[in-house]
Amino acid sequence: MLSKQEITNSQSPVIQAVLDIDFGNIQQSPTYVRNLVLSLFNEGLIPKDASLSSVGNGNKLRMNLSFWQVQDQLLMWEGVYLANNTSVVNQKYGDLNNATALTSDAVVEIKSKKEGFNQQAANGGGVDILWSIDASGSMSEEQANLANGAEQFFNTLNTAGLDYRLAVNTQGGNYRGYSCNTLRQTSLGSNYIDNKTPNALGEWKKLAQPGTSDSATETGFYCTREVDMKGFTRPNAKQLVVFVSDEPENETVQNLKPSSAPYSYQKRDFNDYKKYFTNTGATYFAIVGLGSIIKPTFNSPVDLNANGDFSCSGKGGNAEGGAHFKEIANSTGGTTASICAEASSWTIVFNKILERATGLASNFKLQHSPLPSTVKVKVDGQEILRDVNHQNGFDVIYVQDEASLVFYGNKLPHKGNNIEVNYDYVTHTIAIRK
Repeated sequence: MLSKQEITNSQSPVIQAVLDIDFGNIQQSPTYVRNLVLSLFNEGLIPKDASLSSVGNGNKLRMNLSFWQVQDQLLMWEGVYLANNTSVVNQKYGDLNNATALTSDAVVEIKSKKEGFNQQAANGGGVDILWSIDASGSMSEEQANLANGAEQFFNTLNTAGLDYRLAVNTQGGNYRGYSCNTLRQTSLGSNYIDNKTPNALGEWKKLAQPGTSDSATETGFYCTREVDMKGFTRPNAKQLVVFVSDEPENETVQNLKPSSAPYSYQKRDFNDYKKYFTNTGATYFAIVGLGSIIKPTFNSPVDLNANGDFSCSGKGGNAEGGAHFKEIANSTGGTTASICAEASSWTIVFNKILERATGLASNFKLQHSPLPSTVKVKVDGQEILRDVNHQNGFDVIYVQDEASLVFYGNKLPHKGNNIEVNYDYVTHTIAIRK
């Protein structure tokens, strides 16, 4: 699984998952594999009008799954296509694949809404993103994947006009040049990167690869909770944290004392950390293993291997655990992703983080989750076109319990501009059709 997240579309909360299906050297056409996958999710039958005679060439399919509930009906949307056609598919069918344009086969009431905003700042709101990166001996490949995605990451941050800050800390001990409790330094001696940092791309590639000589006792929760954020976080900016690790969260899973903790430290279990992180108001993300078993307390009688998913192996690397990191992300409206996915698939992960960052930092929160095709936007009376590629226009970003208007490129409103938004939304479901 490449990523998992929860949003709210026009009708209800939606669980979204993106998966890759790599059929490598199997002697079957991608068309055959696609149709087989569709049939597996439809009681052995290919849905009406969904069968294709050809989907092109390639050996990897991408699948979008969305699940939501309306009254007593559980609904699912599935889209399967060649992974190398992702950008084209998203441009044409993105509102279906992410379920924002979907409703149930039901009688619904739709109303129109008009909202107005005045741009009080020169760009979007601020967002401070802390990357908590495992720097133990097994992380060289995964750190390289982070650095390789840096250009796309920075291009999107700058196109959206975000007032961003990026910082990195590690998850182990305070030795060999590592410091769990302090932020890593740029070559200029700063503890963060922003849109004014010279050679910001190069600096990020350096911070994203802190090396692999840190302690083997990775405790991302402790290090994130205890790290000195002075001078980095801002009181009015949105706070995001991204956990990156190929190991379990060793304090809460293995009952191990953090390497950086003082002698008198009393270990904290998962329930303690969950309460703390959900109360911070930050949004957490997790690029980790596929584990799914939660161990709430140190004495909880659970089998971490019960679902057979404690370990994963893929072209992006190998990993164990991950369930505790993912639960924090799910509880705070963030996204989870597999660290075992190959490097070319990490673009999905970065896009999810960036979408959430821009949506949370937006100055233009909508009162309802709109039907995306109905959204019309004007800035000082001039119509702005929607751009789902996030280069030059607007888009609607849907998060866990809200939707936000975000501008990109030279369509970013200037200070004093008036923004007018018109859209339709579903007020409630009247009845399910029988």
